Amino acid sequence: MGTLLESFLKGKNLNENIAEKLDLFMKLVLEKNKVMNLTAITDEEEFEIKHTIDSLCALELIEQNSSLADIGAGGGFPSVPLAIVLPSVKITALDSTAKKINFIDEAAKNLNLKNLTAVTARAEDAGRGALKEKFDFATARAVAALPILVELIAPMLKTGGKMLLYKSSDKELKNSEQALKKINCALSEIKNYTLPNGDERVIIVIEKIAATPTAYPRQYNAIKKSPLWQFE
Repeated sequence: MGTLLESFLKGKNLNENIAEKLDLFMKLVLEKNKVMNLTAITDEEEFEIKHTIDSLCALELIEQNSSLADIGAGGGFPSVPLAIVLPSVKITALDSTAKKINFIDEAAKNLNLKNLTAVTARAEDAGRGALKEKFDFATARAVAALPILVELIAPMLKTGGKMLLYKSSDKELKNSEQALKKINCALSEIKNYTLPNGDERVIIVIEKIAATPTAYPRQYNAIKKSPLWQFE
């Protein structure tokens, strides 16, 4: 484990086994990355900063004994690091690419993560089907523009649930207030943080305040063609 990750974890009352699991997951990703495109980051220190530490910056926003969906989970960020550090939280990693979900499933078994389930599905289908209103929290990191994400994620949250959206800035919130009302959501807070390399990041927290209207989510092409709001 690198000294930057060690420093980040210090004082969080985590046992050594968790640090070892985070390190092992990085090695699993980098090994699989040799035959499958999971990340462009192959330097271990950069990986710890931009993937592992960044993923764990949402820790204080997630309640113990809750349920969480990670939308567009990709190579397992933030779902796997969160599952390692928050064993009481039941996490579902969701991605439309079966190979990536198979990798997350394999990693969960290697790491003995009983609280992590990997599901191959498109978010707009899951929100209308088996995962409708199932989760207390949802995360999304490097997936899509904010106006697209909120429509995809809102149907999967319980009323009162929160989406935690990892972004480089909050500029995509511009002109969002009225649009969020259409899907019965509202901005809850913005968490600003700085990674050990100096990069500025935010987690935008949006709360679902009532049931999602039945018109949402639309099909992905319709969402992409006509997002809830324009921010540029």
